[in-house]
Amino acid sequence: MALGPLGLLLTLLWLAFAFWYVTEAVGLDNLMLLLPQEIALFVIGVVLPLGVLWFILAFFRFGRSLGRIESGVSDSTARAPAPSAQAAPAAQAAPPSAATTAATTAAAAAGWPGRDEPA
Repeated sequence: MALGPLGLLLTLLWLAFAFWYVTEAVGLDNLMLLLPQEIALFVIGVVLPLGVLWFILAFFRFGRSLGRIESGVSDSTARAPAPSAQAAPAAQAAPPSAATTAATTAAAAAGWPGRDEPA
């Protein structure tokens, strides 16, 4: 089932339940007699679960789209041609790897004043 219609259905059910609760437990006439902080707490109690619901649904929707992207990338890399013999000289002329750069930086930092131990 798609997450959008499910979220809409759950939202409408929750709002219907909240309206029923107000009419049965509090009463619509008494709702206006509540103090401002009580009205704020009531609004938070109605809206916060909806925010959590939509946050969870968005998380699952993002995970689903991320899975589609991952499968598309793996399909395209499986169809990619193998590297040619002309690519070998270009790979050797590539900049140094992060490990070599880190080792060179650590060796240079070891000679700085105030450094007792090499990194």
